[in-house]
Amino acid sequence: MLNPLSLLLDKLEKLIVEHGSASIMREHIALIRDKLQFVAEESIRLKDENSRLFKENEELNHELLRHVTPENFVEKLGVLFKKKGGLGYSEIPYCPVCKTPLSSRNRYDAMWCSHCGFETAHSLIVLSGVSKKQLPPP
Repeated sequence: MLNPLSLLLDKLEKLIVEHGSASIMREHIALIRDKLQFVAEESIRLKDENSRLFKENEELNHELLRHVTPENFVEKLGVLFKKKGGLGYSEIPYCPVCKTPLSSRNRYDAMWCSHCGFETAHSLIVLSGVSKKQLPPP
């Protein structure tokens, strides 16, 4: 990996060799090169660690959102039901992660979130029955 600092060190080494004190300066240049190599390796390691921590933070925030239920929703069977004022609940279940309506191919298939990919094993038939019978008064 040639960078401007390495090129400068090469030219400095040639100059020192030509003009004396070569052995002492050669040692200094070797030390600087070792430190430069260490810094380059440490930079790569820190970038990798930063990337891993960023991904972990994103996953933890995603998980946290799943455990926080806004006041206008109620959680049942792992999904959210939206309150309709004093008129009960929406029959369409919502994603516990991103709070968007869940989708399914038909009333009998499992539901999923087209926005974030969340999936539930329950069908719209099962979940709409929940919204009518098992939820507390809004």
